[in-house]
Amino acid sequence: MRNMLTQTSAKHQRLQQQNDTWSPPPPHTYKINWDATIDKMKCKVGIRIIVRDHSGLVVASSRLNISLYPEPFLAEAIGALEASRLGNHLGLTKIILEGDSFQVIQAINGKGKNWSSTGMIIDDIKGQLSTLESWSAIHICREGNKATHVLAKNAFVNSTSSLDVDSIPSCITNFI
Repeated sequence: MRNMLTQTSAKHQRLQQQNDTWSPPPPHTYKINWDATIDKMKCKVGIRIIVRDHSGLVVASSRLNISLYPEPFLAEAIGALEASRLGNHLGLTKIILEGDSFQVIQAINGKGKNWSSTGMIIDDIKGQLSTLESWSAIHICREGNKATHVLAKNAFVNSTSSLDVDSIPSCITNFI
């Protein structure tokens, strides 16, 4: 694991780590992993989110299929936004947002303004996260994000959006 930035405040740890394997969060903290997949022909984006507690148990999972311009940075940013929204919806106060898009993680942890459409999404993510007691956003390699990546690969098998609480989607049981 490579730590690229250091702690900047008690509320928010500005971390950009390169993790090769998934690891559980500290006690009383939840890790929210997300991944996005794109169907360029149909202009669709599939977003998959998994929330786990400190013992690695799946607390919730979500799948969203939305019509969206199929641009990877935008799709991953929307995925991070939905992941942070899910954390707020579940009433979580301490989270680690973890995804395999280094560009999105950098943007979330960055201080500058970006007035592009994706920059506005990043600002929305920061707004969601600012309501929490503590949070961090870290990068994980695709291999370390395997369960969410497999879930995302199945994004277009079922076209409905759903939220599953306290259950594990059958396609990822081998990866949890």
